[in-house]
Amino acid sequence: MRNFYYVLIGLFFLVLSVSWRPGDPFHESPQTAEGAPLVVSVSSDGRYAVSSHLDNRLILWDIESRSKKVVAENANIYSAYFVKGRELFVWQDLDDIVYAQCLNGKTIKSFKHFPTYGHVMDPDLDGYIASDSTFNLYWGQGEDARAIKQDGNIPSFLGTGKLLNLSLSADGTRLLSAGSGYDVADNITIEESPPLQPEQRYSNYAGVVVWDLPSGRPLF
Repeated sequence: MRNFYYVLIGLFFLVLSVSWRPGDPFHESPQTAEGAPLVVSVSSDGRYAVSSHLDNRLILWDIESRSKKVVAENANIYSAYFVKGRELFVWQDLDDIVYAQCLNGKTIKSFKHFPTYGHVMDPDLDGYIASDSTFNLYWGQGEDARAIKQDGNIPSFLGTGKLLNLSLSADGTRLLSAGSGYDVADNITIEESPPLQPEQRYSNYAGVVVWDLPSGRPLF
């Protein structure tokens, strides 16, 4: 049985290698993929965007004038985020410092946090929610962060080390998290499975979940 799985894995990578085609935008060459954007976030008025790239650049885009500015070359590749309703964007550097920054480059707020795999911040810059590498969710900044989802210490193979998609309502009172869920786990009720079970191996909240903030309670 083990040899059978090895054969399947080998076939998988063989298909990947022969399916690559030069010029195919979905299969970039290493040279062009190096600077590929991993996260893009647009301002509420649609005027600006910020993107974090595979080569650790953070780029601010002026959509109206079709111009761009490299803000940093040491950015966490999953950290580009535009604060809703404000001309402020949030990002994290490779020393794990999170910055809330104006369009003119001025830093309004900064703090040290764990490496983020997806984060959001409310317009007051007080509410901050971030995912760690195993898709646990924490509310708060730096040492004041508390877990609101910590129910799985082993993420799925396909999701390991990837982004957990997060979306924050304009008033900062609702959070939507969306990862790769499973039918069985997604159908377990909130009453049966609380979101804080650190000893559990696999998450029951890896799919699409709406959370109440700042209480951190899952709603549905």
